[in-house]
Amino acid sequence: MKRTISMTKNYYDGIAKGYSNLYHLEQKLKINKIKSYLNNFSKVLDCGSGDGVLNNFFEDSVELYSIDLSENLLKLNSNLNTRKFLGNIEDLPFKDDFFDLCVTFTVLQDLENPNLAISEISRVLKTNGRFICSFLKLASKKDIIISNIKKFFDIIYFVEEEKDYIYVLKKRN
Repeated sequence: MKRTISMTKNYYDGIAKGYSNLYHLEQKLKINKIKSYLNNFSKVLDCGSGDGVLNNFFEDSVELYSIDLSENLLKLNSNLNTRKFLGNIEDLPFKDDFFDLCVTFTVLQDLENPNLAISEISRVLKTNGRFICSFLKLASKKDIIISNIKKFFDIIYFVEEEKDYIYVLKKRN
């Protein structure tokens, strides 16, 4: 396992018990800003899912998949309908054109290779699939992330909040 991945995994495994106190309010506020874009999807992938806070924003009929580096966080995801995967979003274990929507909140800037993750997300999305992401405005990899987003996706909606950029994107054909 690469050093950055190992460090990130260890960090989130270590804070898992307090994760909801640290991040839920912040994540819910971001999700509420794009909530209207979460409708009408049948297969959804939450990349860097943490303890599954996003699950609460989908109907039970949605097929939810969560992937995270932290086994401890995945164990805290109490939604029994969610299919949980331990892994890295730079190497997604799903077939091409599988999901209608992929979501990742405040994850891309922490990856060793965000370009690879964005490419992988594009690969697993169906034609015209949606990708919703946020990342820190102050991230050193911000320009790389934006450039790669524009390479694979068209921007449907963009909002700049206090700490993050939030994008709603549509996969290009």
